[in-house]
Amino acid sequence: MPELPVEGDTPLTGSSGPKLRAHRPPKEEKASWTHDDLKHFLDFLADHRSEMGEGYSFKGKTFQAAADHLAPLTTIGGVKDKEACRTKWQEVCKLNAIGLIKQQSGWAAWSDEHGAGITTLTSRSWDDFVKKHKEAKPFCNRGWPFLHDVERIMPYQPKGTLVF
Repeated sequence: MPELPVEGDTPLTGSSGPKLRAHRPPKEEKASWTHDDLKHFLDFLADHRSEMGEGYSFKGKTFQAAADHLAPLTTIGGVKDKEACRTKWQEVCKLNAIGLIKQQSGWAAWSDEHGAGITTLTSRSWDDFVKKHKEAKPFCNRGWPFLHDVERIMPYQPKGTLVF
């Protein structure tokens, strides 16, 4: 059934009737990622890590398969489509900062519960570190429960002259 003309619409050039506004679906709700959603997503990618290419990237078909896998499991928020999965994976990849935190000397050992364990004695070196690695900021004294899941997919590989 065609839509009725909207006030202010003008007839199309060369047409005999009023201009009809194209039907647009309502704006999609943004995908929300719960703890369980992210866990299922990372488990899926771990099971499909053989499909990973260079730079820890996956092809669109893998993200589409992940979206299909997540569809029946989603409880809140918008649909986690292929692009939402790709975006979430890119966010997760930025957490390479945790590997860099683990390499730092002079701080407490990394804790999945307490992160870098920064104290007043180490806060100055932390501030300097965060200036170079902004993505590290949330991990000052808070861990990340998905670190081991991500390491199953892409283990952190230290870089430097003394790494063999």
